[in-house]
Formats: sequence, C-alpha cells, structure tokens
Amino acid sequence: MGSKFIFLIILIFILTLIQVFFLSALPILKEINLILCLIATLFIFSYKKRPIYLLVLSLIAGLILDLFSLFPFGFFILVFLLLGFFLFWLSKQIQLEKFLLVVFFGILANLVYYFFSIIFNQIFYLIKISDLLINLNYFYFSQIIQSLIINTLIISLSFLILRQFKISH
Repeated sequence: MGSKFIFLIILIFILTLIQVFFLSALPILKEINLILCLIATLFIFSYKKRPIYLLVLSLIAGLILDLFSLFPFGFFILVFLLLGFFLFWLSKQIQLEKFLLVVFFGILANLVYYFFSIIFNQIFYLIKISDLLINLNYFYFSQIIQSLIINTLIISLSFLILRQFKISH
C-alpha cells in the first residue's frame, strides 16, 4: 500500500471535511455524498486489480465519516464496509466498461448505501445505542431521490472524465 493509498486516504479526509462543513450547509448541495461517489468510482476503475485495497478504503472512509458524525461510532464503518462488499460483488457481475452499466452501478450503489443506513439506524435505535432516528417520511424519501440523481450523475461524469484520461480499468 504505497503512495496512491496514502493519497486516497488524504483525499477521503479532505472530501469528508468539504462534505461535512461546506456542502451540508447548502440546500441543494447537501444531498451530495462525495465519499460514496469516490468509493463507487474507485470500484469502477480498480475492482479487477485491488479488491481488498478497495474494501480497506471503504472501511477507512467509514471510520473518517464516523469521526464527524452524529451517529454512534461504527455506524458508517458498518455502512461503508457492507457497501464495499456489495460493490465488489456487483463489479464482478456486470461489465463496467459500458456507460449505461456504470449508471446502473451508480444507482445501485446509492440505493444500497441508503438501505444499509436506514437498517443500521433502526437497529442502533432499537437496541438503544443511538437516540437519533431517521424519520422515514415523504421528505426523507424525496431527499433520497435527489441524492440518488445527483450522486449517480457525479459517478457517471467521473467515469466519463477518467475514461477520457485513459485511467485503466
């Protein structure tokens, strides 16, 4: 795990700071999940070469998000680790060289992220680890749809841009 790995950890940390302190304060931009977009994009371009490397990065991303989160420590570690396993499995099932499959991959990455977030939030609340409960109402689901569209767009654009620079699959 060399300089690229350290660079990606620093990038995750910087993106987390941007997401927590800047994007979350802006109405439309608060739905952007930079860490989710980065992890999904890394899986698109590196799943054949370094699956364990990507799972470790998912774990580190969850750890860094946990440091800045209102949720109990371990919440994002679990969410991103399970998301990493899912993305690893999914990247083995579909050919990620085609744009529409990358869009599909981005949609599923977002849906699975929210699924695990809701499940762990409910579990942590039920076993009294957390007092924070996501209110599953129309407003929350409209936020999920907005986030799904924005994050999938970012993942898809990242794919197109990186493919132009011939970043290897």
